[in-house]
Amino acid sequence: GGEIQQIGTPLDIYNEPKNAFVADFIGESNILDGIMKEDFTVEFNNIKFQCVDKGFKKNEPVDVVIRPEDIDVVPASEGMLQGTVTSVTFKGVHYEIIVDIDNFKWMIQTTEKSEVGDVIGISIDPEEMHIMKCLSTDSNDNLTIGGVSVNDICDQYNTPLYILDEDEIRKMVNAGEATFYI
Repeated sequence: GGEIQQIGTPLDIYNEPKNAFVADFIGESNILDGIMKEDFTVEFNNIKFQCVDKGFKKNEPVDVVIRPEDIDVVPASEGMLQGTVTSVTFKGVHYEIIVDIDNFKWMIQTTEKSEVGDVIGISIDPEEMHIMKCLSTDSNDNLTIGGVSVNDICDQYNTPLYILDEDEIRKMVNAGEATFYI
C-alpha cells in the first residue's frame, strides 16, 4: 500500500482536490507559489487575496491551485491581475488562452475571445482558489509535503512510497475509482 491522498467521487475530487498532486492529475490547473498570510488571506504575485481556507501557519508557503475554467476575463482596469495574451486556441465550446502575468503563464478557459497581444485582467472568486500544503523537495532532493519528508512519513507508518503515473490515475478516474496514492 501507499499513502491515500484522497477518497471521494471523481466530481468531488475534481472540485475540491486535497493537494496539488491530486489537482494536477485530475485536470489542468494553474499552480502558483503562495504564502498563507493568515486565515482567509493568501498572497501570490506579491498581492494579498481573500480565500476561503484556514488552518495554515501564519506566513506558511503554500500551493495556490486555480482551475482554468474558474478564472474570469475582465477589462485590464477591473482585473485582480493584468497580463498579456500570448496564445489563443479555439476548443469548440470555449477558448483556451495563455496569459503572461509576471512571467507566469496562466491557462484560462473562457467563452470570451481575446487576441494575442491583448492586455486583459483576470478575476478569481475566493472559493475558486484552492490553498494546499506545498509539495516540494528539500536540499537533498527528497520529496516533502508541507516541509515534512515523505520518506519520514512512510517510515513512520512503515509503508512504502508508490507514485502512480498520469495514465494510471486516469484509468482509476475513468473506472470510477477515486483513491489516490503518492
